[in-house]
Amino acid sequence: MEFFLLVFACGLLQDCVRFPTTMGPLLLAHHAACLVGMVAARFAPGAEWDSVFPWFFGGCTALEFGSGFNNIFWLRWLPPRLSELLYLLTMTVSNLVGVACACAWVRTAKLEKWHAGSGPWLGRLGAIHAGRHMHARVAARQVVPPVSSVAMRAFSLVAIAVLVYHRQKETLRLCRVPMLHWLGRSGPSD
Repeated sequence: MEFFLLVFACGLLQDCVRFPTTMGPLLLAHHAACLVGMVAARFAPGAEWDSVFPWFFGGCTALEFGSGFNNIFWLRWLPPRLSELLYLLTMTVSNLVGVACACAWVRTAKLEKWHAGSGPWLGRLGAIHAGRHMHARVAARQVVPPVSSVAMRAFSLVAIAVLVYHRQKETLRLCRVPMLHWLGRSGPSD
């Protein structure tokens, strides 16, 4: 699992080192955000990492699959219309799978351990301040994970949603798909 993170991080860093001028500032910022996201995704779940890794791996793989077709689109190996159609379909599917994996990552948190009172925050605080008997009563009332766990998952889900929104918006623009304005008319603010 950590090997995947290491290889993926090295690939991102290699892009930044080898192609800093051709990538442009926005793509460099994207790579930096991916690296920060990988660190957060690895260390925020703590002991849950084994159970959430498949969703993280699936989401990363899906999003990278779409990015691969972005490269095919820009290399112009295929006829333009076929290239646009293939890029549009693969990027859309990869974005949907990426969001689905992020949602599953949030949903599959091991909430049962918080119900049982073996969560790291409540378990440590209860044992230190209240003794074992009090800890069991306090833990039994605990029905949600700590705010830090929920906040990190919510932040991650929002970050993925924003990333996917901009990926899809750029895909639609490059493939010349008309986009409706949120007020119902097309315009430059789309």
